[in-house]
Amino acid sequence: LDGDGKADRREVLLTGFGVQDSHLFPHQFTRAPFGWFWLAQGAFNSGKVTSSKGEVTDFPSTRMARFRPDGSFFEPTSVGPCNIWGLVLTGEGEAFIQEANDYGYPVMPFHEYGLYPGCADRLAKSYQPPFPVQAPDFKMGGTGLSGLALSDVGVWPKGFDGVMYVANPITSKVNAIRQHREGSGYRLEHLDDFITCDDPFFRPIAMTMGPDGCLYVIDWYNKIISHNEVARNHPDRDKQSGRIWRIKPKGFVPQPVPDYTKLSSADLVARLGSKVTADAHLAWQTLADRRPEEGTTAALSAIVEDASASAARRIQALWVLAEHGQKVGPLAERLLADPNRNVRREAVNALRHFGAWSPHFEALAKLSADPDGEVRAAAIKALGESSA
Repeated sequence: LDGDGKADRREVLLTGFGVQDSHLFPHQFTRAPFGWFWLAQGAFNSGKVTSSKGEVTDFPSTRMARFRPDGSFFEPTSVGPCNIWGLVLTGEGEAFIQEANDYGYPVMPFHEYGLYPGCADRLAKSYQPPFPVQAPDFKMGGTGLSGLALSDVGVWPKGFDGVMYVANPITSKVNAIRQHREGSGYRLEHLDDFITCDDPFFRPIAMTMGPDGCLYVIDWYNKIISHNEVARNHPDRDKQSGRIWRIKPKGFVPQPVPDYTKLSSADLVARLGSKVTADAHLAWQTLADRRPEEGTTAALSAIVEDASASAARRIQALWVLAEHGQKVGPLAERLLADPNRNVRREAVNALRHFGAWSPHFEALAKLSADPDGEVRAAAIKALGESSA
């Protein structure tokens, strides 16, 4: 509040998380569309999470969860896999997670309420089919895949853009995977390693694409990486060093990063759909945090309706409108026939989270036969939660 860049107060929103294993505490905190925050928990922790309203939710073993920013609602949203140390949200709202132990899931789509085989299979519901192996033909090596980052298309050079980079601290590498859309899923292509290092202390444990267009890699910088094989008090355990690497293509000029809170709403609207995904996401989030303005609402509505705008720009404008509490029902329903599957899915999600159900029930019901599996799943979840 005093502008010094440090927190002025602390407020407890959620309590009761398991603390049985310190390297599996809640992590991957990510702001998601429609007023949610996501997080993940590791395999050996189990707790009973109490919301700010006093509601208690069982939260055992590895899984994803979502909560409201005020802590008023908390809900587990997956069963498994086995440690989720990587999460990516794209500009068009697709989400990808990672299974750490190299069981064939170095990257996979995240579907709410899905069953991801691994450490929590005992908690599966009878109606949950297991998510299929994504990499049946190759292994990454090691048992601690620890981060994901998707390079921006149109920002990084060809051959390096649109690539999912995988932090692999066990092998001291950053691996690379290209996803090829096939049917309602992806085929993974194992590319040459992006980074190799002969320094045994190099341990990439997390990555993200920054709003400047560069890749940032957190390097734990430790000779010993595992918590199992070597005593906690071993003298080779370095508890002081650590590095952050910024990686950019040769000749690339990083995009200037503003203070988004000081940009005008018009400037933020202009950044929606930016090819630098982190830039676009920060613009969406900053707009969503502001009070709705008549001129901004009109501009956002026009973007959503503009078929010539990029899918990412239209989707992010819809996210802001929905989080502002605007009546997005008629607008979202018109998007249900859009040729872009991600636009259709996010329109369904807007109706699911903020829509008035009865006028749109019939339109949603038609999407139960949509050619895209993710759109069908979103429609079925929405219909199942409706009161129509």
